[in-house]
Amino acid sequence: MGYDINFQIGGCEGGLPFGYNQVLYNFSAVPANQIAGQVLLNSNQNTPDANQWVSICHVLGERSTSSGETICTETYHVKTNSHGEYRFFANCNTGYGISANISTPFGDSCHTNSITTGAAGGTTFDNFSLYLSNVNGKVTNSNNGKPISGADVTFTSSGGTSYTVSTNDTGGYSLNIANNGTYTITASSAGYISSSVSPTLSDNTLTHNFLLTPAGTVNFDESGLHGNTWSVTLDGQSVQSTSSQISFEVAYGSYSYSIGSVSGYSSSPSSGSVTSGSSSVTQDISFSPTSYYGVTFDKSGLPSGHTWSVTMGGTTNSASTGSSIGFSEPNGYFSYSPSRLLVPVPDKPGYYYDYHASGGTAHVNGPAQTIDISYSHTIVHYCVNATAEILLANNTYDRAANITDGTFLMTYNTTTGTMQKGEVTSVLSVNESSLYTINNNLEVSGDQPILTSNGWVNASSLHKGELVFNPITGSFVDIYSLHHSQKTETMYDFIISGNDNYIAYTYLLQGV
Repeated sequence: MGYDINFQIGGCEGGLPFGYNQVLYNFSAVPANQIAGQVLLNSNQNTPDANQWVSICHVLGERSTSSGETICTETYHVKTNSHGEYRFFANCNTGYGISANISTPFGDSCHTNSITTGAAGGTTFDNFSLYLSNVNGKVTNSNNGKPISGADVTFTSSGGTSYTVSTNDTGGYSLNIANNGTYTITASSAGYISSSVSPTLSDNTLTHNFLLTPAGTVNFDESGLHGNTWSVTLDGQSVQSTSSQISFEVAYGSYSYSIGSVSGYSSSPSSGSVTSGSSSVTQDISFSPTSYYGVTFDKSGLPSGHTWSVTMGGTTNSASTGSSIGFSEPNGYFSYSPSRLLVPVPDKPGYYYDYHASGGTAHVNGPAQTIDISYSHTIVHYCVNATAEILLANNTYDRAANITDGTFLMTYNTTTGTMQKGEVTSVLSVNESSLYTINNNLEVSGDQPILTSNGWVNASSLHKGELVFNPITGSFVDIYSLHHSQKTETMYDFIISGNDNYIAYTYLLQGV
């Protein structure tokens, strides 16, 4: 309509005692101008963009800045219909900004335009296109044609940016991409062999259906190789590793394999065939040394006349007087650890030189080699009262004075956090005059380390309120009482095989 409409609204106000007074309101309605248009996807295809948000804002002007920022008020949004059409009712002869945007993982497609509406009752058109590509399709099982829901479809740009979508219940996937170019699209799902394509997108629609072949797991487990690098070739695919297992995911069927050569070893079998199916298959590969090489350990820092030993690869060799211990090993990686020795300190009963040296890993790789073992020592003096209750391996307690060589105690491994049995190999005793009593039950010498929340702390350095570890419950408890006394008593300590930590009452003590 191209003309004004005048109408009148009347009303009354007042009260019963005073009667009513009529109030009149006059209005004039002017027909609006329309802003309308159609949003297309990729105008060369003339595809309507349905259900797309289009925004309009009243343009007041532009800031006088270098950015020329538009100042808008009263922004409104509508969605396009199934034909990509949109419509706004707007003021006549007024400036507006029209915008639409599609965000994608690989860039955005945008439209912005400034328009001015015309006279009342007219229509201002703004048709435009948003440019992007759409990739869609289905992922199905190649054996039975059933859809694979929850499969990953990963899009990777030539620049290395990746984005992954998951298939729906019908195996379908779809992704809009605003930046043109070549993309690698990979479909993958657990238990299937992945499949990839690399199309070039240019504002177009691509439908690609993936057929994934069910895959079976074939494991090759090696033994006897001692950490050397080895390899397996299965159906033309080669994989190498230093771990004891190499795995393949292959389609159901029979495949030939071969084992790569490893210097100094022969493999059995060295080749063969395996069959992949719905259940995983494991092929054992045994490596046997064909060559051995000498590894010699030379010690220093240890007084002569003391037997020492080195454990390497699970074997222990000892020497009573010599300065060297030798092994013969194949190529590989072998951990080694020198023995620890306790030597009494002359004229100081209960005190010992604790000789120790660092272990490590030897890499045997052809020629003979020599590894230096450098011993150093500290003086140790750990003791617990004769009446202290010691936890035995059978979970009963006995007094420290009753513990003898061959007794099995319950020990605690601080590395693994587990309780384990340990055999007492030696019982040490000494007269001690400076004693500390903890929580009114455990009496120890000042040099006795006790495990606390701050690590191992000597009894003489403890204080009230400090937390000591209870290995039975795995928790820490307060020291509520700490008493120092000067008196002479016979104190005991133990050398325990495998682990020198033992339990007195509910405290974890460090043995010699």
